[in-house]
Amino acid sequence: MLFDPGDAVMQQNLVYYRFHRERWRLQEEDFEPRPEAVRYHNRTATQKKMLEFARQYLQADDEMEVDGDEGLEAWDLPSDGEFEGEGDYEEGFFAEWWQEPKTKGDKADQGS
Repeated sequence: MLFDPGDAVMQQNLVYYRFHRERWRLQEEDFEPRPEAVRYHNRTATQKKMLEFARQYLQADDEMEVDGDEGLEAWDLPSDGEFEGEGDYEEGFFAEWWQEPKTKGDKADQGS
């Protein structure tokens, strides 16, 4: 009933279960939507409103298109020249040796 209140099948189910409510010991809260269904419904309704807002107000502007001639090479890009040569800042990141591990796995996994 929460998602489509006018659904004929759901209306018939509601009448059926209300008729048999004493037989199956149904309470009034059994005919209310579950809290997680209400949260889901509210979230999807909000998302739908946001989508409609975006479609209506956040249209793509007619911006100037960039020709194929202009690209990154036309701009003055920063250079890494200051970092090259002696004392290269990347030297400390690389090891020039390899040591085989003495054991396989983590020390905590080996036991005592």
